[in-house]
Amino acid sequence: MIKIAVSSLAFKSKDMNSVLTDAASIGFQGVEWCDKGFLSPGDEKTAAELMMTTLRAGLTSVSYACHFSMVQADTKLLKAALKSAKALNSPILRIIEPECSGTDFKAGDYIKKARLFGDEAASQGLTLCISFVAERQLKGGGAAEIMEDLGHPFVKTSWEPKLDRSFDDCMESFSLLKGKIAAMLVNHKILDGSTEKKSEEWMHFMDAYDWQGGSPDMSRPIIICSLPEKLSAIQTAVDALKNFGIMLRRYHGLRVY
Repeated sequence: MIKIAVSSLAFKSKDMNSVLTDAASIGFQGVEWCDKGFLSPGDEKTAAELMMTTLRAGLTSVSYACHFSMVQADTKLLKAALKSAKALNSPILRIIEPECSGTDFKAGDYIKKARLFGDEAASQGLTLCISFVAERQLKGGGAAEIMEDLGHPFVKTSWEPKLDRSFDDCMESFSLLKGKIAAMLVNHKILDGSTEKKSEEWMHFMDAYDWQGGSPDMSRPIIICSLPEKLSAIQTAVDALKNFGIMLRRYHGLRVY
């Protein structure tokens, strides 16, 4: 089941209440709360308060995003991030990998660490979602190869349709990760003026994403990661995406919530 959400980092304001007010007015269904400027890993008190404030705004917390390197991070940091995600009532902890800093890691080492972290997330009933920045390559494999070899039911990745790629290229990149995608990320620029014109393409994206593993009743967040200067400019696209989700559920004879 598709939920159209927005990243808290997409807003210029670092005030949580302002983020919720703007997100609700635009028509988003959920928010991905981030560590930078909003919620520190391990701050369970703030996370629990934010969870209730988000619900009162008519929204849900679809994900908690933290910026750190999977290989360099220790278990202590992961456990702190999981505590915040759980108190936030978020089903996903998204790890945003930093840009390459001159240090390469072997794919085997990365997979070993990801499995360890995945086991920890599973013990808390959460899914780990790894976002490889700019499809970062590690020695021995890229994101698709790593996810294939990883094979952990509680470790997934994110996928983003790119503005500079054709529909066929986007679907090819999706097919390589099918069944392993926990979040679909979208840059607002790919939505500007094109959502309704390319309705068939967007419905293909959303249908393929929603039906991974034949489980369309699982919550599938589409997270808008950036916003235009004029927030009202994104509202039409958000409404269109929500309508596409409803149309797809009706097409498949599924209940519309």
